[in-house]
Amino acid sequence: MVHSDRSCIHLCCAICLNYSGVFLMSRLEYYQRPLVAFDVQDKDHRAFFHEFMLTKTWGRCPVRFICPDEHGPEGLVGIVMRQLVAYYARQEFGDEPKTEGLKVPTHKPRRPKSIEIDLKVLAKSVVDKEEELL
Repeated sequence: MVHSDRSCIHLCCAICLNYSGVFLMSRLEYYQRPLVAFDVQDKDHRAFFHEFMLTKTWGRCPVRFICPDEHGPEGLVGIVMRQLVAYYARQEFGDEPKTEGLKVPTHKPRRPKSIEIDLKVLAKSVVDKEEELL
């Protein structure tokens, strides 16, 4: 946006011209928090996200995290959560899958016995009532 008055510096403008025609940033642009991409390796970034999770606001965060377009509608919080899960899983288990030696269930889990007994009692009472009606 170019103004007819070359000495114009407005707070509403992103860029204005000074006396010599050099582009200047507005005060809002100058004082805003810097834009950074979330880096899961950076301890400060993880701390900023932890504070967001506790307070549900980015108000105290000294930076603004950017959200790349290739992640679609997931949003910043979803992207960061996914990166944190991958980071901590890699930290705990490494890069190699460790499925050897894990117990895998081989049968379908049974219902607790108390439920089976209740169902038998209920079925018996229904049969008894039907017999009374006949």
